[in-house]
Amino acid sequence: MKIFAGIPSAAVFWCSLLSSVPASAVPLQLLLERDTDADAGSEVFLLTYDSYADLLSNDFSASSFSQLNINANFSAGGLAFDGSAYQLLLERDTDADAGSEVFLLTYDSYADLLSNDFSASSFSQLNINANFSAGGLAATVPPVPIPPALWLFGSGLIGLAGIARRKKAA
Repeated sequence: MKIFAGIPSAAVFWCSLLSSVPASAVPLQLLLERDTDADAGSEVFLLTYDSYADLLSNDFSASSFSQLNINANFSAGGLAFDGSAYQLLLERDTDADAGSEVFLLTYDSYADLLSNDFSASSFSQLNINANFSAGGLAATVPPVPIPPALWLFGSGLIGLAGIARRKKAA
C-alpha cells in the first residue's frame, strides 16, 4: 500500500502532525517515522505543506529524510514549533518510570531538525500510563504585538488627513 507519493510502498511509517498552529499559519510539517528501527537518513521523513487544503489533498511543497536516528526503544510522539524553535517529543515504547519515559529535543531551525543538530535535550518527569501513548505535542505561538510606534504613526496620519481636509475646506 502506498501511503504518500515518493515513499516506497514497503515502508510503513507512523505519523505525527504539527497541529499546534492556527489554520491560517503555514507552512505545516508532517513527521513520518518508520515503524521499524532504521539507520539515520531513512527513519524519519518530513513533508511540508503550504496550507491545510494542501495537506488534505497531499500536495506537499517539500519533502526530505531527516538525519534523526531514533533509538529502537523510542518513538516520535509529537513535533511542535513554538515560534522560535522546533520541539520533538520521543516516548519510550514500553512503560517506564518518570524521568526515563519521555525525552524532549529542541532544534533552533528546520534545517537543524533535518540535520539532527539539536540545541537542547532532556528527559521529562512526565510518566504516561501504560494504557496511553503520546499522540502529539502542542505549542502556543504568542500573538505578534502591534508596536506602539504603529499606533502613533496611525494617529499622526489621521491628524494630517484632518488638517489637509480643513485647509481644503477653507
